[in-house]
Amino acid sequence: MDFTFNIYILKQCCDKFVRVRMNVFKLEQYREDLIIELAESTSISKNVNCIYNFFEFALKESAKIPIESFILEFIEEYASFLSSFQVFGSPPEYSEKLIIQIDQLLELNFNLPPRSKLVIEKERLSAEIDQLYKVLSDDFSEVYFDKSSFPVLEAGITNRTGFLETITVHLKPSVVRDFIIIPSSQSIEERLKKQVEDSWELAKNYCSQFVNIGSDEHHIIIQFDRRVGEYTGNSLGVAICVSFIEAIQDYYNSPMMIKNAEFSTYTGSIDRDGIVHPVSEKIIQQKTNIVFFSHVKSFALPKEDLPFAERQIQRNLERYPSRSIKLVPVENLDSLLIRRDLIEIQKQGWLKRSTKLVKKNKSIFAALVLIPFLLHFFSIIAVDDNPWVVRFDQNTASIVNKNGDVLWTKKMKVEFSNALSRSTYNKFRIISDVDSDGKNEVILCYEDLNNTEYQDEDGRIACFDKEGNLIWRYIFKDKIETNKDKITNNFLIHLGNLVETLDKRLILIAAHAPLYPSAIFQLNLLNGERLEGTLWNPGHIDGETFIDDLDDDGKLEFFTSGINNAYNSVVFFALEIDNIRGITPATEPYKFKGFDIGNFDYYIIFPKTDYAKAYNYRYNKVFLNDGFYNSREKLVIIRTMEEIYEQNLIMGINYFFKPLISEIEIEPDDTFSMKRDSLVKARILQPPLTDTKEYREILMNQIRFWNGQSFVSNDQLNSN
Repeated sequence: MDFTFNIYILKQCCDKFVRVRMNVFKLEQYREDLIIELAESTSISKNVNCIYNFFEFALKESAKIPIESFILEFIEEYASFLSSFQVFGSPPEYSEKLIIQIDQLLELNFNLPPRSKLVIEKERLSAEIDQLYKVLSDDFSEVYFDKSSFPVLEAGITNRTGFLETITVHLKPSVVRDFIIIPSSQSIEERLKKQVEDSWELAKNYCSQFVNIGSDEHHIIIQFDRRVGEYTGNSLGVAICVSFIEAIQDYYNSPMMIKNAEFSTYTGSIDRDGIVHPVSEKIIQQKTNIVFFSHVKSFALPKEDLPFAERQIQRNLERYPSRSIKLVPVENLDSLLIRRDLIEIQKQGWLKRSTKLVKKNKSIFAALVLIPFLLHFFSIIAVDDNPWVVRFDQNTASIVNKNGDVLWTKKMKVEFSNALSRSTYNKFRIISDVDSDGKNEVILCYEDLNNTEYQDEDGRIACFDKEGNLIWRYIFKDKIETNKDKITNNFLIHLGNLVETLDKRLILIAAHAPLYPSAIFQLNLLNGERLEGTLWNPGHIDGETFIDDLDDDGKLEFFTSGINNAYNSVVFFALEIDNIRGITPATEPYKFKGFDIGNFDYYIIFPKTDYAKAYNYRYNKVFLNDGFYNSREKLVIIRTMEEIYEQNLIMGINYFFKPLISEIEIEPDDTFSMKRDSLVKARILQPPLTDTKEYREILMNQIRFWNGQSFVSNDQLNSN
């Protein structure tokens, strides 16, 4: 009896073991298929769908088998894909199932690394679903949409979902015309290439009626804002033509601007004569479905495709009878541009036009700075042994004469690339005739001194003669402390600026590695001796540095930008070169002992935005070695970075500052506006939308100015 019972129990255990093993085998096979799918797909919706289905299968099996490793392998990718997934473009129930699964994942009894991100994405998706339901009820009060766009079909999903892709176009001067498409690919699909060229010619011919284009050519940068992959076909023709018209009129600073109307979108190819061509019955129905479930009131489409779109609208209205949407058939460009429900005509104010003029001519201002250098280059007879420039390649600095011959080299600690800007290179080298003997000396920072007799001088600055012999070197070994920290003297020096006066001197920046203190100090250029005065800042000084008489008082100021860890924000400051001493303003935990606050002409805190706060970033940042100064206009431009770099795109706020009149103009970057607006629409951030007067006023009210005693608002500063 006991033996029979034990055999029965053993058989049950064996059957359970076989079932568990079979389930694990199925899940492992599913996992391998998922890895292949994700490697081959560029579609956000498809990737979300694939991982969703895998997790659904795993969660159903969780009572039978351990699933922790299967979930953890893909959860980071899933959170990342979810952050780019948009509810609009598909029926709401497609997104509602994602909310249910996120809740199931958050209830698992093991730790999920991106838990906080999943919570944010759940809130965003929930808010967007609510917004979509309101749109389907003909309530557009919580959405805003005014960029040129076109519906995109995503292949690889059973019902071929999609989304509205928006376009941003920038023009830059060039001697030849070329199109730069972001995201980039090795080659542009032929129909897309032809459509881009046709749309450009059409837009250029149209705009030539209002602005003087002449024979100008341009680098034409076309950015697909969603950046989900490579596009094919020509149905974006109308949308990109409208974007080109906007960009051309913006580039040439036309007083009248043609702009995409709110809540409108387009589909259809267009030729150089302005004729809009049909898509097809099946494709237009799928695109109409995307538009129906998006924040669109007016859908411009080829006239021949109108009956197919109307049938699709009627099918969707059976489920959502309150949704109102206008189908606008167009035959050519003229029939589109006369429609005020598709196109707005706006007049630009003088301030906006002036701001654009400064931004557009940034390269011209830089060229003016280079002209004396170029004239000097061509006026001097070549001397073979005279250092002329320093060229960086990977971890090597090559000192080159003006004929291009390498005179000598030095190993560097930095891995250089062509992507680094000229201002970045300026942090590591200066060529100057230090002793005025007609031969140039070379000053270098960040040398690689390993396996040399100077390996204990890591982080130094050094001056070499024309043959590479060491003239002098300096190592920064100051010690500093606060009430909470005693800082070691482990500093790296980089170049700030060269003061071209009779008493030539170098302004240098010493940055602690790896902690927050930075020091600004000066050396005698002739012998490397330390000059009196050191200015300490509780944060790294990464912005480009400048020297000029900023306030027209006859005295030179040194000015730059960086981070102040005491206030967790980007700061700009300026002070006379003879006043480089003391400490920058700071709260008590970051106030360095033994120093008074310096005598600043300007010290400004630029606020961390609500967007950066939503993602719990400690501070905004200054773009590395970034900054712009127009000495003629006394205009400083500070750009804050509100999120980590994404594909080298700018992601923050531009502040245009005129110190003499205490005037600041604020302009958010396009990418920042797009990403912040998505959180506003999801109710994660409070209105207003980003590119508005109201949001600029919010930022302006948060900027703080040091008045010598405390930080005050701009209004308080100007009232004193």
